[in-house]
Amino acid sequence: MGIAGIQLCDMLLSRKQGEQIVRFFRAMVCAGLAAAVATAAAQSDSNAAAQNNGGAPAQTDDEAPPKSPACVPTDRMYQFHIIYKDRPYSGKRVSTCKVRLEDGTTFRATRTTWEWRDSEGRRRIAQREIFPEVSNRYHVTVYDPVAHISWTWSEGEGVDRTAVLFRYNPKADFIEPEINRHVQRDGSLDPPVIARMLNPDLPRQKQVILKSTTINGVWAEGDRLYQIANPGEGNNKSDHQEAAIDEFWDADELMEEVRHISDDPELGKTTINLVDIDQSEPDAALFRPPKGYGVLEATPQEDVPQPSPLIVVPAKQ
Repeated sequence: MGIAGIQLCDMLLSRKQGEQIVRFFRAMVCAGLAAAVATAAAQSDSNAAAQNNGGAPAQTDDEAPPKSPACVPTDRMYQFHIIYKDRPYSGKRVSTCKVRLEDGTTFRATRTTWEWRDSEGRRRIAQREIFPEVSNRYHVTVYDPVAHISWTWSEGEGVDRTAVLFRYNPKADFIEPEINRHVQRDGSLDPPVIARMLNPDLPRQKQVILKSTTINGVWAEGDRLYQIANPGEGNNKSDHQEAAIDEFWDADELMEEVRHISDDPELGKTTINLVDIDQSEPDAALFRPPKGYGVLEATPQEDVPQPSPLIVVPAKQ
């Protein structure tokens, strides 16, 4: 993600709760790119022929082009500039979409991203590259708020062993402050760790704050949003009202979303889970390029002075 996109996430994800400075750190899910199809693993309830992780099979001149998948797992749009210290973790984020087809079978596709964060707030995100011929390669992004740099590189067989370095202004970062909280009888915190984006109850929209519970091995706060669409509205192509449901769960200790469920009658059901959560300190070497990698400095240079406006001398009459 470009720096401009990250800064846009800062603006969209920031929330205040009363006079407390509490950041709303919730995954923004965006439509998966068409190329993400290459990493989708498809199955059906009737055990029909499944695609492998490399994507659609090769075709000959006599074959029709492969059909688009019924659903594509969504990618998380990561927000890096809010720095959470003393909350180390590692885990993998698994996004699965599922939709019922007209023939009665169910199409499923899955995509996985690996995440690390250390006690200083450094982040590492790794995801398998999306093209079938390089599906054993991984794209890595590291954001280091201590050195005020970000890295990108690829790992795997046959990759270009060059790490791209970008230096940024420290003013871009915001360190999340600690807030005094009280543990309630049910184990939840007051005030809540996650500042909820309050949605007003409307005739066809309702938000429900869920009881805190353990999700994927960590204590989490959740809410559920119901939205009803009339025929022709949004994704509703039916002749009757349809209800879309979004459910979010955010971990108290991690300040991370650990589950998001989106259930839409037209688009199917998407579930994103942060699993295999380990709250021990990650290896420091994960946040640096591997040994033997070259470094390409990509920090923009100072602005080039612009020439003076062109002076036009009128022609003699």
